[in-house]
Amino acid sequence: MAEYAVMFCIRNKVNHFNAESISDKKIRQQISRLGETVYVTYTSSCCFNDSSVTFHSVSITQGTQEFIYDFRVHPRNDGSEEYNTKESATIQTSERIYYKKRPFPIM
Repeated sequence: MAEYAVMFCIRNKVNHFNAESISDKKIRQQISRLGETVYVTYTSSCCFNDSSVTFHSVSITQGTQEFIYDFRVHPRNDGSEEYNTKESATIQTSERIYYKKRPFPIM
C-alpha cells in the first residue's frame, strides 16, 4: 500500500490524500485499514526510492495512530519528522516500519 500511495501522490502532484478519494474499492479498503489520511514525502517524481509514507488516523478511543513506512535513502534533518516525543509512543516494528500513537487530547 505504501508504494501505491507514493505513486498516487506523484501521479496527482500532491503530498497527501484521504483514503476515501481512491476510486478502486479494494485498494480504498486496504488503505483505510491503515489510516484515514495518507501523507507522502518523496524526492523523485519517478520512483519509490527515498520516500516516506504515513498512514494517519484519529479516534476518541484510540487517539492518533500512525503507521510510518520509511524508505528514505539519505537521512533528512529538516526536523519535520521526529519519531520520538514526550507526547507519543513510537515502536519500530521492522527495519523501516514504525507505529506511532498519541492519546486523544482532552480539553
